[in-house]
Amino acid sequence: MTFRNHPVEVVRRAAVLSHQHHAGRIRWYSNDPYVAHCERVAETVARSTDPILGNWHDLAIVAALLHDSVEDTEYTFEQAALDFPELPDLPPLLRRLTHDTENESYLQYVTRCRAHPVARIIKRADMCDNMSTLPFDSKLWQKYAAGVQVLSG
Repeated sequence: MTFRNHPVEVVRRAAVLSHQHHAGRIRWYSNDPYVAHCERVAETVARSTDPILGNWHDLAIVAALLHDSVEDTEYTFEQAALDFPELPDLPPLLRRLTHDTENESYLQYVTRCRAHPVARIIKRADMCDNMSTLPFDSKLWQKYAAGVQVLSG
C-alpha cells in the first residue's frame, strides 16, 4: 500500500513521532490533547485537492503532523532529516513552518510561509484549526484571522 508516492509507513512514522513529541500536552484554551491539533491539520492537508500539492502531498501530510514539533519540543530539523531520509525536502519545509520568534515578527513569519506553496497550505490549515477552538472575540483568534488574510493575499 502506498500513500501518494511513499509507503503509508512514512505517514505512520510521522504520526507516532507527533504523539511522542506532544504526549501529555494539553492546549490551554480548548483542553484538547495537543496532538489532536496536529492530526486535524494533517487531515485537512490530506483531504486537500489543491493541485499545487501534486507529488508533494505526502510530504505535506508528514510536515503537517510535525509542524509544531521543532517549535514546541526538543525535536530538531537535523533529527527530522535522520528520521525521514526519503523526504529530503522535509527539514527545509519544517524550517519554513517554524516561527523564529527571536529574529522575525509574526507578520514576517506568515509572509515567509506564504512564499512557499506547500507551507502556505499547511499554515492556512494550522491557523484555521487554531481559530476553530478559540472564542471569536479573543485576541489570539484575531491574530490568526489576520494571518489567514496574509496567506490568502
